[in-house]
Amino acid sequence: NVWLDEAYSLRTTGTSFTESIRAAVAFEEQPPLYFGLLYLWRQIDGSILFARLFSLGCVLLSAFLLFRMARRHSAVLAPIILVLYLANPHVLWAATEIRAYALSMLLATALLGSFLEIFVERRDRPARLALFAGIAVASLYTQYFLGVLLAFNLAYLAIGRDGKGLRRYAGLMVAVGALFARIVRSDP
Repeated sequence: NVWLDEAYSLRTTGTSFTESIRAAVAFEEQPPLYFGLLYLWRQIDGSILFARLFSLGCVLLSAFLLFRMARRHSAVLAPIILVLYLANPHVLWAATEIRAYALSMLLATALLGSFLEIFVERRDRPARLALFAGIAVASLYTQYFLGVLLAFNLAYLAIGRDGKGLRRYAGLMVAVGALFARIVRSDP
């Protein structure tokens, strides 16, 4: 059985790739990345269980990223953080839903981890900056509210008076905004 929002996801991704992208914006009123990925995923197996496995995979990958991030800062606390994350009822629920929640959690974790590496730990090689920008664009194309994390990152750098980091981050956000502007212009 699926509930109403899951049925919408299945409907939106049940035709063609192009139609899934169009329906994501026009029907779902959501950014299209999740629906494009779910469409491709469902081409392997169209069952409801398999559609749910996409979310489970996103949650497991986000748990892996969170564990790696936590282990860099505290080897003792990392397993505890992982267990608390995976035991969270919201995380468990998102892992079973045919909706964008789990992918949003994965991208939020990736955004946080890459932000910490680049701007806090100062490991800001060009490849990492490009990866961060790519994750930021993917985040906005998955869930508009993930833009709040981008704003919080900016505020963190501004409050910390990290001028170099702030300029570099602002430059990245201009590029991200330019890549995201296409969806903003195409919204019905």
